[in-house]
Amino acid sequence: LTFHAQTSAASLKQHPWKVATHRFRSEPFHRPASGPLLVGVATGLCMAGRRKSTCMWRPRTGGQFRRRRRAIPSDADIDFMPADVVTPANLAVFTFRNFAAGAFLGHGCVLSAMNVFGVFEGYGDHLQTSLVLASLNVFASLWQLARGGLDTSRPGMAGERRIVEVSVLWLLAIVWLCTRLRFGHLFPAEVAPLDLAGCCFCITSFMMMCLGPWITALWEELSEAEQKQLDGLKICGALGMLYCFDAVTLAAKGAAWWERVCGIWPQQAVLEPTTLLFGALALEACLFIHRLGGAGVMPDPQTRERWGIASSVGLTVLPTCAQIFWNADAISLSEFYLL
Repeated sequence: LTFHAQTSAASLKQHPWKVATHRFRSEPFHRPASGPLLVGVATGLCMAGRRKSTCMWRPRTGGQFRRRRRAIPSDADIDFMPADVVTPANLAVFTFRNFAAGAFLGHGCVLSAMNVFGVFEGYGDHLQTSLVLASLNVFASLWQLARGGLDTSRPGMAGERRIVEVSVLWLLAIVWLCTRLRFGHLFPAEVAPLDLAGCCFCITSFMMMCLGPWITALWEELSEAEQKQLDGLKICGALGMLYCFDAVTLAAKGAAWWERVCGIWPQQAVLEPTTLLFGALALEACLFIHRLGGAGVMPDPQTRERWGIASSVGLTVLPTCAQIFWNADAISLSEFYLL
């Protein structure tokens, strides 16, 4: 027995791990007295695993996507849109204002093509139709102002509401002056004293459109898109200043002056209203492109600038030069102001 004990002690010295095993077997095992604690821990782990599984397999709903999409700012200055973001067509494009502008611009393309190719059969009817569509755009702009909801956060002519206010005055002046010069012979003599008030209104509106973009560009800090938009309005304002010559001369010399002009140059009664409507087409194209940019259809400012230049050349500059070319013998460019 003594030999066996000595052998066991020597074996434990050579293998230390057997000491721990011998001690664990020799000491009694005490069960934890808090059995319910283990049950609670096990239940908590099961519940935590169930919540994790539920969050993992719950599908995404459309409402979360819509909330994320509405968080993206609908700004016309966004130059880049991630390819994985798919947004539906903006219903703000299909408005009465855009439909009226689209009809006016569509017919303006027909009117411009007739001038470019020298086709003047039934031109008077097309001129009247264009004048009616321009008047429709005046009422559409007034309706847009009455409904409200236009942006007023930007200063001066950079604000959407101020642009609409000034442009509707400019367009109304174009419509009145065009009607007066094209159908002046149909007006009764009692209306002649109102020419002075109408001409003063035209001059004021043309001056507002000319000076407004320049003042805003000089005194306010603008984004790149707003700068390009104001450049287009500056061009329209410059055209309006050319129309001021007609308004000033009519106010100074009266209706008899215009009767003398039409007697000497009969085609002048067609040229002047046509150039007025071409200026209105340039402005409407600029505003239409701006609204498309705000709706997200044309978000790139450079793209809007290219379309604005193309529309101004195609709807205003080119057809005006073509009409002067085709009717050079029946019109006057500057002499009629001195008549």
